[in-house]
Amino acid sequence: MIETSRREVLAIGALAAMGLLSLPRVSKSEIVADFSAASTRFGLDLLNEIAKQSGVETNLVISPASIMAAFSLVDIGAGTELHAVLGKLFHLDGAADLNGLRRSLAALILGRDSNGPVSGFDAVYVDKAIVLKQTAAKAFKAIDARVESRHLADPDVAKEINALVKKATRGAIQSIIEAPLTGSGIVLVNALYFKDVWRHGFSVGATQSADFHLAAGGRRHAPMMHADARLLSAAEKGAFAAVKLPYRMDGYSLILVVNREKPAQLAEFAPCAGWLAGVGLEDYNVTLSLPRFSFKGGGDVLTALDGLGLAPARSQPGALAGFSDTPLQIAAVPHKVAIVVDEGGTTAAAATGVIAPTASAPPSVSVQSLDFVADKPFMFALHDDNIGSTLMVGYVGDPAKTS
Repeated sequence: MIETSRREVLAIGALAAMGLLSLPRVSKSEIVADFSAASTRFGLDLLNEIAKQSGVETNLVISPASIMAAFSLVDIGAGTELHAVLGKLFHLDGAADLNGLRRSLAALILGRDSNGPVSGFDAVYVDKAIVLKQTAAKAFKAIDARVESRHLADPDVAKEINALVKKATRGAIQSIIEAPLTGSGIVLVNALYFKDVWRHGFSVGATQSADFHLAAGGRRHAPMMHADARLLSAAEKGAFAAVKLPYRMDGYSLILVVNREKPAQLAEFAPCAGWLAGVGLEDYNVTLSLPRFSFKGGGDVLTALDGLGLAPARSQPGALAGFSDTPLQIAAVPHKVAIVVDEGGTTAAAATGVIAPTASAPPSVSVQSLDFVADKPFMFALHDDNIGSTLMVGYVGDPAKTS
């Protein structure tokens, strides 16, 4: 083993800073691509786990970005084992790590691009009986997270958190804390809001009722939006096809994937994960048909996260030792989403809470053509290509259902 002294490390750093020594670097575009792939893979993992545990997959929508943002706050106080498990759970390693994710998402949700379509907040509520460690307090301050010290059992605390979520999501999500908080502990909250118009919109007059073929058999009438041929990023392989619909703001898009031959179940979309992350698309002249749809839903996703491997690490006595000397344990992860896709564009919102009471408490040469008709179950991914975050991912099995 070669030992390097602190003085040698400082000397190497100084030479690198002056441009006299070249150190290996990972480009921003590579990190963004890693984040994009990671958030999409995590989103698909969680969707499939929820479908497996619930036995229901008519319509499933989650926000990987909101869940990952909330757990990037958890990571500030995570012990070694929990930190490692979170990295594995979210498919993050190397340059695309949890620290980078936390910084990127903080910039995104705080709306530092005042003209951008995304806004939100991070908040941490610490019970007055808990002494928050200075290292954690400084880390929260570094990302401008709101930190409050309150008696969590006070009913007004849950009301305050819910009011923040309602305001941040423009009323799309009314609350995230449904049951009264009891005992002492810590609550970490994230909320996201997205609203933008299509770069090339759909004509309202072209929308007509059409058959949508259900995976369980049968069909249902749905308001089908139509657009004439336009140049878009797309892909096709066998029965599957994908298309990327850009929003007015550069770097934001909605990616859709459908099986054109038969209504497909959620698990059948697994080979299309790359497309949902924006990989492997090229220029096509696309004629598009897409149902107008909206969805609201949510629940506690902790059981599904446990199914993906979180349980052993979160149950360790020192899992959250970086927050306080008082033992804490994650007990609930409420998550809610809302999305509306219509002729004008998309409005989407998400909120995630992590409730941790004290442990004693519970390129193309030629342009091809593609007819993309989403008259069968399809998947979508709402992307921020600037930081490589999947804001929302979902499976639409019946666009007529809204919850």
